[in-house]
Formats: sequence, C-alpha cells, structure tokens
Amino acid sequence: MSLTGHNGFGFAEPTRYVNGSAGQIAVYEHEGEGIPLVLVHGINMRAAVWSKITGVLGDRRVVAMDLRGHGKSTKNGPFYSKDYVSDVWEVISQMDIPYAQLGGVSFGGLVGCLIAQEHPDRVQSVTGFGAALKGAHPDLDGGMQRLKQLGIEQYFRQAFRRDAEDQSEMLSQLVAFATVDRTDESVVEAITRTGFSEDLSGTIQPSGVPVQIVSGEFDLTCTPEAGRQLAVASGGSWRMVPGAGHVLPVEDPKLCAYLLQTALG
Repeated sequence: MSLTGHNGFGFAEPTRYVNGSAGQIAVYEHEGEGIPLVLVHGINMRAAVWSKITGVLGDRRVVAMDLRGHGKSTKNGPFYSKDYVSDVWEVISQMDIPYAQLGGVSFGGLVGCLIAQEHPDRVQSVTGFGAALKGAHPDLDGGMQRLKQLGIEQYFRQAFRRDAEDQSEMLSQLVAFATVDRTDESVVEAITRTGFSEDLSGTIQPSGVPVQIVSGEFDLTCTPEAGRQLAVASGGSWRMVPGAGHVLPVEDPKLCAYLLQTALG
C-alpha cells in the first residue's frame, strides 16, 4: 500500500508548520476555492485519514493537521480535548482563516463541536463522522498492557482488526495512520488513555452552528446510539450509514464528501 495518499496528502512533507502551545503542528493544505474546509482527525490517526476526501472534493480548499502526539507534529502533551481545540484554533488563526467549515472523525468531531461553541461566528457548520460524547474501548487497561508487550505497530494491527475485519487494505491504512512517525509507546498510551477516559457529557452544548453527526451502523468505538446522543447534546441532526464502521472517511469518502458539501447549504 502506498503511504502517500492523494498527492501525498498527510504523509508527505507538510505544507507548513504552525506554532501551537505544545510545539509545532504539521499542516497539510489542498489548494482550492470557497469556504475553507478544516478537517480534524481522531486519536491515533493523522491528517492522511482525509486524503481520499481531498481527491473527491476536487477544487475545494482543504486544510488538515496532525494533532499533537500524531504524525509529524510535536509529541508533547497534554492530550485532552481542550488541548486539541487549541491546536486547531492556532491553525485557523495563524493561517488567517476568517470563516471555516469544520469536519471531524471520531474525537475530531468533538473538537469541531467545541470550537463551534467557543467561536460560533467563525464556524459555518460542523460534520462529525463516527463521533460520540465518550468513546468505548473494550479493555483499556489490558490494551495498554498489550501495547507495552507488542510494541506500537503490532498493537494497532491487532486492535484495528475489529474495525477492518478482513479488509487487508483498510487495515494497512489504519495501522499506517496510527504508527508512521510514532516511536514512543508512552505518548501513545497517554493519548489513548486520555481519549477513552474523557467524557464530554454536559460539556457539549448547542452552539447555534449547524451540526450533523454521522454514525456507522457497526461502529463499536462510537456506537450509533452514542452518536445520536452527541447530536442531541449539540443541537444537531443525526444519521446512520448502513453497513459502515468507525472510520467513515476511509470506508466511504464519496459519501463523506457529499455530506460535507451539502452542509454548506
């Protein structure tokens, strides 16, 4: 499998780096027109999770980043939702983006909702794919023990089998998102523990910005019911994609691109 994505998006050298509160944030930009689409990946992913969507969107301007602890960005923490919000907002501010559409996958969907709450006048809409107020991990303590025993690559190869089933190409992509440019097991553990422990129930509230939450029918990490609860909390709409799992931008990039485009109104 090639790790370059669409025109190298997400694995090649970043378009630029932005100075965040914890260090440098790697930013990838797909040049184009219209309201900038700012895309936020989930924990243990990277900007490349959006590479197929940039290809489908064609001439749309897209900006994505590797959040702290991921990809080519700083490995410094902490790794709470507020810290990721800070990273994304620094990208928006330092790239002089006055008004943006936000898209997020998994934890990135929560980050988008939080930014809309803090800066409703700067956000056109938020679309969250496979997002929930709190993610579900089947065995967090046991998983972190396996991470130490197996190492980063083998841990994720084992962990992602439930999301990719027998789809070898998709499994390879998910493993690459989580492992390339990452060598410190303690950083991966801190990110994973924080991401699956933080519960934003009571924190996510309606912002007045249009929000749509899209859940995969067979998503075990952010279940359809958990996605529906996030939609209610954010004052948004909810829909389920039959037959889909957790990482919708990889599974069905054409549908995701369509939903992002229609969110523009």
